[in-house]
Amino acid sequence: MLDTAFAPQDAIAQLDALAASARLPSRDADRCKRLADTLRRPARVCVLGPRKGHMARVVSALLGVPELAADMLPPAMELRFGPSLRTSATLEDGTAQVTLGWPTPELLHSDPIFLQIDLPSERLKPMSLLVLTLETDPAVYRPALAWAARRSEIAVWCTPSFNVADARIWASAPERLTQHAYLLETRPDTTVPRHAAVAGFTQVFGLSGIDDPLIAPDTAPLFDRLMADIEEARVADLDMVQLFLHRLGHLIPVGQRLTDGCAVDVGCRVEPTGPDLRPILSEPTLYLMRRTRDLAETLGASAPDDWPPHMLAHCADTAEALRERAENWPDISGVVRGLQTLIDEICDTMTLLSIEGRAEQAQDAAALLFQLRIAFEQALGREEP
Repeated sequence: MLDTAFAPQDAIAQLDALAASARLPSRDADRCKRLADTLRRPARVCVLGPRKGHMARVVSALLGVPELAADMLPPAMELRFGPSLRTSATLEDGTAQVTLGWPTPELLHSDPIFLQIDLPSERLKPMSLLVLTLETDPAVYRPALAWAARRSEIAVWCTPSFNVADARIWASAPERLTQHAYLLETRPDTTVPRHAAVAGFTQVFGLSGIDDPLIAPDTAPLFDRLMADIEEARVADLDMVQLFLHRLGHLIPVGQRLTDGCAVDVGCRVEPTGPDLRPILSEPTLYLMRRTRDLAETLGASAPDDWPPHMLAHCADTAEALRERAENWPDISGVVRGLQTLIDEICDTMTLLSIEGRAEQAQDAAALLFQLRIAFEQALGREEP
């Protein structure tokens, strides 16, 4: 696997240094900035549903803060980490008001359409919460769902018991919002069959005592699952950043590169020192060159419409075949061990790229094979291709 000790702050520093390089192509510079922004911001969780009172209690329990009043919830509210409690309100005329502390009654009486509340809560360091109250009018909830989808990575549909009305609204949600979504039922009804749409949720959670003010809703299972998902996503983001830096990190000024090992040192190159490696590396190098040529011919004028998965599969198969070869290499030098490690990392990264399966990931997979070819050429003492 890629180096899991690669800290987010190290990754951000390397991305910032790379983005400042005048040698970086504009397309890669834009992606570099997007990757850095992804690492800087917390995961974005959207809690949405039709019942203000239930969502207010759920959000309070998730964050471990004093009970939020139902009338505090405007159509949309964001809670994020901040050094002190602070509220920013957007009114219907587009003006903004900022107050210290929780929203005041006077502020709420002005009917804000959006509240942004900064809280010094440790639970808000890894994530922000977007709370969206949905109306039953399609003319209202459809644009609201589209708006939330652009601002969320994880969704939690909060409803008493998922029914036909819930299913109708949820069916209008963009795929970006539904592809990683949980169902939280605050009054699970076990007397009726589950609606078929429930199967589309990643997991279903139930709460009891939501209407009893003396009982704190037990949101611990949901919170723990959110934290596990966020950690898993952060590891995947860091793997993607290392892949990006492996490909372009040589453009970072030497004095700004990390140096703790090849997996982290994005400027690391396999040096052709030590014993003659031609008996070991000549055949794998020729195999890699042949596979690269075959891929280029296949994706030429007669490229299939579904070329991204085709390219990803071809690159993954090539890397796996090289890993099988590398398992039998003798341990005769650090160069050989470095190549074995690089091949292992790239094979694992190919798996991550295949999960997304889009054109951008396919291009990264091809770039990884080119990275391997450079490493083989350098180990054999040849000029870079």
